[in-house]
Amino acid sequence: SYKIAKETVLKEKDDSVKVNSLSSSPLTLSVSNVKCWDTCPYKGYAKSILKLSKLNYESDIEDNFLKGDILHTTIEKSLEEKRSLIDIDVETLQRNSSSARAASRKMGRIPDDAVESHIYSSIWRKLEGFKESKGIEYYGDKELLANEKSFSGHMLGKNVKLEGRIDTILRDKEGKLYILDYKLKGKDDWSKDNLDDMS
Repeated sequence: SYKIAKETVLKEKDDSVKVNSLSSSPLTLSVSNVKCWDTCPYKGYAKSILKLSKLNYESDIEDNFLKGDILHTTIEKSLEEKRSLIDIDVETLQRNSSSARAASRKMGRIPDDAVESHIYSSIWRKLEGFKESKGIEYYGDKELLANEKSFSGHMLGKNVKLEGRIDTILRDKEGKLYILDYKLKGKDDWSKDNLDDMS
């Protein structure tokens, strides 16, 4: 993707502009940026280098960020209380979800009851089956090591710095570490075939 991006051609008003080589330019990418580059080098260049964004979708973007923030906070606070996934009960999830929504409303991110109801129903559909999720059996007895752990480093070459944040790190009795990433949507990555590769 990185090589393809070097040869990407930007088209505007019937003019073609050759993209400058990226190899000589220091670059800081998030994990999401890397995924974007891999999916579509042109989109990666537009977002990471040209800093273009879809202004028409600001409300949708904020809505997804808000749901993601509340979901993360709910699970992370519940884990901090119970210390393992298997010990988290519905009451704990409900209480922490309510606290997270209240904090967001106080910050002005949730303007009224209707929006809060929408946020609640969207998130709770994900949380209500938490105890029955396929990953609980595999990760349930692991102990919380850290939540929201930031990282950065030159993992993609000396001129490309990768930075990001790990949602949750668990540790088993043998000291093996497990990284969890919470998502509101997407394919099921909890299948047994994937678990060993993920940990």
